[in-house]
Amino acid sequence: MVRYHHLAAAVPPLTLVQSFIVGLRFDLAVTGYIVAPVALIGLLPRIGLARSALTRRICNWYLTALAAVAFMLELIDLEFLGQFNTRLNHLALEWMDSPALVFRMLWEWFAVIPTLLGWLLLTAVFAYSLRLITRRLFRDRTGPPLSLKRFAILYPLVLALVFLAIRGRVAVKAPLTWGVAYFSPYNFANQLALNSCFTFVQDGILESGGRRRDAALVRGMAPEAAYAAVGGLLKIERSNRLEGSPVARLEGSGTGRDHNVIIILMESLTAEFIGSCRGRKDLAPEFDRISENGLLFRRFYSSGGHTYSGIFSTVTGLPTPPGRSLMKRGEGQQRFSGIATVLKERGYHSMFFVTHDPHFDNMQGFLVANDFDRVIGQPDYPASEVVSSLGVPDHVMFDRALEELNAVEEPFLALLLTGSHHGPFIIPRDKPYPRVDPSDPEARRYNAFSYADWSLGRFYDRIVQTDWGKRTLLVVTGDSGVILDKQKELDLALFHVPLLLVDDSLVPPGVSRRVGGQKDIVATVMDALGGVWVNNTLGVDLRSSEAAPHALFIEGRATGFILPPYLLLERRFGNPTLYRFDDDSSRIDDAEIVSRMKVYSNALLSTTYAMVKTMQVGLPDITPQ
Repeated sequence: MVRYHHLAAAVPPLTLVQSFIVGLRFDLAVTGYIVAPVALIGLLPRIGLARSALTRRICNWYLTALAAVAFMLELIDLEFLGQFNTRLNHLALEWMDSPALVFRMLWEWFAVIPTLLGWLLLTAVFAYSLRLITRRLFRDRTGPPLSLKRFAILYPLVLALVFLAIRGRVAVKAPLTWGVAYFSPYNFANQLALNSCFTFVQDGILESGGRRRDAALVRGMAPEAAYAAVGGLLKIERSNRLEGSPVARLEGSGTGRDHNVIIILMESLTAEFIGSCRGRKDLAPEFDRISENGLLFRRFYSSGGHTYSGIFSTVTGLPTPPGRSLMKRGEGQQRFSGIATVLKERGYHSMFFVTHDPHFDNMQGFLVANDFDRVIGQPDYPASEVVSSLGVPDHVMFDRALEELNAVEEPFLALLLTGSHHGPFIIPRDKPYPRVDPSDPEARRYNAFSYADWSLGRFYDRIVQTDWGKRTLLVVTGDSGVILDKQKELDLALFHVPLLLVDDSLVPPGVSRRVGGQKDIVATVMDALGGVWVNNTLGVDLRSSEAAPHALFIEGRATGFILPPYLLLERRFGNPTLYRFDDDSSRIDDAEIVSRMKVYSNALLSTTYAMVKTMQVGLPDITPQ
């Protein structure tokens, strides 16, 4: 804070105080990892710290060595934060394949000698202090050894405290992640709360494997070739491109409508259960009723089989890369040019509602970093309403959302994530939703789906009765679908979800057969609102774009790409397989089609990877080429 006092000056004092309070969690986590081996052996009989000089000597050398590493990381971070506006992460290792150039640049750029002298001084003071404390603490070693009873109490207690420090949170669903530090709208305050040892080890070392997988996935496709292929697929006109950006372009015209936007991500809203989507079952009468007033896309697909994929693509307009979620990785701290960021430029206030722990999958940290002003999750509901690990039932979240939206200033963006149609399927029994035959093996799932649908219909009916509801674009889709055919390597039902837009003043009702995916939601919403905006996504307006209809989704080691009338399934190991899109059991042997589809599929992922890696995902300057 002292080093960057000019940044701290713009932050309210109480927020700075909170930075230190939140930051204590990260400091304790790092300390917990360091002292864990000492805690494991420190209280053991005979070989513990109190009885063995050798153990004390080994522990002191161990603690001094790790403290020296920690001190060096902290000192490097003092300059790193100023250069990259983020705490020490994988970027520190990005150019280590050219060590001579890197070290020469560091020598010319930074105060290397003072830094090394400061590091040696800190390490020496720590080593001396540790030795002094050890001598005084264990000076008297003639007393009786620790009794078995006291050992049985103290040993588990010490280990539990160390484990709690490492985990950083008592919440069941999610341990400590960098997103916990994103508690305020001030980036410096959030960065101040982090610990450079924590961010470097988590992002720079533990996530290195994920980055190698990402890089391998592009299979040597040069960024320029990927950009060209994506430009052709999305029909990006060069005249609209913005200088210095691979895909950013100006879209729209005239003056935009400042309608509110509510996006509802329904948990596992598979199209296979919805009658209006010609599903196998009709468990969603409320969705069917609402769809009569809106534009329904029946052939719509999620970006993956997990909630984080749906959130990431819906918010950012980008495909979900394979591997660990970008929402958890250090790159997720970037400010993407997503729906909340673009609407913030128009004066929108953005909110996120979830039924359970908002830090699960690092949702809160990622969304706050991407211009969501408020997050309402399990801690904000009455404890009596929490029924399971998924938090409160859907209708409780909808009620709270309605209460908040009635009070918030317009225009607003609200993103709502439901949770009831997810195991363990614990739902209210006293609500008037349709039930299925209890003898059905899938009765619990079907009833949970029916309850979620009832909650959606109830929320919709209450929206349309409000004054602001007449000025609101409602967007309903699923975070993912569900697996119905477990014999298939990649069941399309896991990704097949509906997309519904409801606001007859912006979107004429109807049914569309166009294929699309979650990365298209940002562009479709923004073009429906109208006005000129910067589209730095890989999505298009599904209502009118001339781009080739397509959808891309990732699950584990497999990638699916739909380009009607074909579906391409690629595996990390093994040959790709081509199917008829409308009949994914009908295999086709056509090397030319496979090659063409692989180019587009890899180009979308390569472009996403390159944009994230080179930090080009944010809003660029509006300078047409």
